[in-house]
Amino acid sequence: MPSSICEARMNISERLRDIEFNIRELGILGVRRWTALDADGFPGLEQLFGSLTVSSPTRRHVRGRTVEDWNPIAQRMLMSDATLPPLSALELPLGTLSAHAQTFVEWAHEAIHVFSMEPWLTGERRLTDKNAFRQWYLAGEGLAYWYADIVVTRALRQAAPSLNLVFSRQAVSSASFHPETALAELGLTDAADLRDLYIEAFTGRWQHAGEERLARAFSDRVRDFYEDSAGTLGNLFHCLDDYGVLDGYWQRFCCIPGLPSLLPAATSCGWQRLDADQAHVWLGSAGLEALSRLDESVLSVVRLRRSLQLRAYYLWMLEQALRKGQIHGPSAAMQQTATGVLRTLLGDLERALHGLAEGASPAALDAVIASVNQRADEVLAGPLAGGVMAFRYWIFPAFAPTGGLIGLWTERSAYSDDEALAIATDVFERARRTDEVILLMGAFLQAMRTRAPDRAAALNRLLLDCDVRPTWTVDLADLSFSNDRFRECNFEFR
Repeated sequence: MPSSICEARMNISERLRDIEFNIRELGILGVRRWTALDADGFPGLEQLFGSLTVSSPTRRHVRGRTVEDWNPIAQRMLMSDATLPPLSALELPLGTLSAHAQTFVEWAHEAIHVFSMEPWLTGERRLTDKNAFRQWYLAGEGLAYWYADIVVTRALRQAAPSLNLVFSRQAVSSASFHPETALAELGLTDAADLRDLYIEAFTGRWQHAGEERLARAFSDRVRDFYEDSAGTLGNLFHCLDDYGVLDGYWQRFCCIPGLPSLLPAATSCGWQRLDADQAHVWLGSAGLEALSRLDESVLSVVRLRRSLQLRAYYLWMLEQALRKGQIHGPSAAMQQTATGVLRTLLGDLERALHGLAEGASPAALDAVIASVNQRADEVLAGPLAGGVMAFRYWIFPAFAPTGGLIGLWTERSAYSDDEALAIATDVFERARRTDEVILLMGAFLQAMRTRAPDRAAALNRLLLDCDVRPTWTVDLADLSFSNDRFRECNFEFR
């Protein structure tokens, strides 16, 4: 834990040194020419990493990664696990090299997602309209894929030519061929032209129907992504809107004149006048250029802004969950006590953000954050002790049998028998099969067969078992503001 919030950061230079060390160690690959990785090859990324304070780690498994907390609005950059996947002795040299580089490419992609939200986070761009929200996120996706596929992989290939074995044939957006190769069929090689095309493609404004096979395959793949995103981003919008994030939270904690920003103070583009494509073309050109010139004096206050907004976001979501009766365990009196404290802490953070905009000292704001951390953890360990989220929304993939909602069987959820059975089956398949879990599942199935009046209670006993809870919900004991342990309690990307 850093001694102050101002010291907390994610350092791209450390990541570059890790990659350089691993590539140099792999001399057996015949990496005869090596150009040291330099932050200049990744415009703005050094500063973007330096502005971030908290990550959202994901676990690596043999069969893929488990993504739990993707949410750029919360400003916790999603970071795929850097642990190497299982590799045979034959695969080890090239596999190690490509895995380290691939992880770095993915981190760059996710960092750009957070950068895309900077106009919203500083009150410059409102996103309360569902279509505008969806298009903004898709344009951000296009910018993030362009930066990873084109900017980062080009720089890595230049530094280590052996990476051509990997990054000439695949990319973050395509596992079977590199989009750069596909788009070269159309005569597109300039990074700026490719940026504009990526953004247009991901927002549904470009599609290639010509004879060039790779270009058409890339176009079809992005088009499928665009069409599939309608439901996912619609679900995310409705969830954030339902919890008041896009209006109430934004008004109180983002729409504050003078908040520190990664973008120029007098941006001439006028964020509200630009559509999503135009805004992200600006972010990927003038925005990255301005970002690459920022010094530590700006980054340090942006880190303070992020630290304050991030805590406000998670306290806001907890307070909203309490208001909606979404937390199971603590008594009504304890929940009322917790609600009062959370509202006080939100007020403290709102005043601190206004102070930051007005030039308050970093030490004073650090003290506010430390106080909020302590008091929030006291609430989690006191009035909310033993609490779990009673309901959550599974946004991606949506839990089809219920339209996304998963949780306890109560008057609020009002599941049909088929919906309840689908939930039980899903969690049982993913839970650790202890004797107790097997018995609880058997008791639920028996209650369902006989249509027993206590079948809702039988499902809830199964869901609340200690070996089943991790498959669908969040224990509030897992959160710690002081230790930067946060979770999206109200919804999930799986």
